[in-house]
Amino acid sequence: MPMGFEQQSVDVRGPWRVIRPKRPEVHDLVVTKLKRFHAGDREDVQILCDTGEVEIGTLRERFNLAHAFSDMDDPQVVTALENLEIVAEYLKGKRRSL
Repeated sequence: MPMGFEQQSVDVRGPWRVIRPKRPEVHDLVVTKLKRFHAGDREDVQILCDTGEVEIGTLRERFNLAHAFSDMDDPQVVTALENLEIVAEYLKGKRRSL
């Protein structure tokens, strides 16, 4: 998760009396899916992108925050970055699906 995700989390609506559940903000959620990016992850990301809430600039920013202390040559980080570029192409309309 990107640094600071707690402050960006969104309240879950409901008749909560004691607890105040939150969900990750949409960009933070997409970032969590980029590492594995299996079929279900791609489907989730595509649905989130199709809502119109995902902006590539914010997504790149959150990705960088999530990997601020990572070795950018780590194969898992490289793969996640490649998957980020696939999502960027989808958002720009260069791909029909993920």
